[in-house]
Amino acid sequence: MKTFVLVVLSVALVEGRHLSLGLMQKKCPGGMCRDTTGRCVEGAIASCKRAPCDANPCAEDELCYNDYCNGCYAVCLKPKHCSDKVKKCADGTELKRDPFNNCHYPQCPEPVCDIPKDWVVVSADTEKCAEIRYKCLPEQVGWSNRCGCGCKPA
Repeated sequence: MKTFVLVVLSVALVEGRHLSLGLMQKKCPGGMCRDTTGRCVEGAIASCKRAPCDANPCAEDELCYNDYCNGCYAVCLKPKHCSDKVKKCADGTELKRDPFNNCHYPQCPEPVCDIPKDWVVVSADTEKCAEIRYKCLPEQVGWSNRCGCGCKPA
């Protein structure tokens, strides 16, 4: 006698809801998982033989999200129409609104602060740098930027 394992994959097309990929990626409390409507429900993460989006791809203009809450589901997310407004980050990066995340801006990249070893950091908090008074040694000059403030060789 042969035993067959039947894996049922379904596609949940989320229309008319303000469901976003950002919501789908947020974690639920222990013992719960996010269902295809975006709600946290009691359940467990399923183990699927194949990624749901590979088995049931979405339309070309949609984003597919693999949902493993109590089963194997391909969730198709329709993009929203967002304004063309861009956000400029501290490092100069320009970000467009994310049509798959309710038109929210993605997070700006974390600034990289490569401060030379011979520089002295008085504070890495730019707000405190505006408030505190410090004096550099005669052979040094002050510096201040998005990474903080301090003294460096003249």
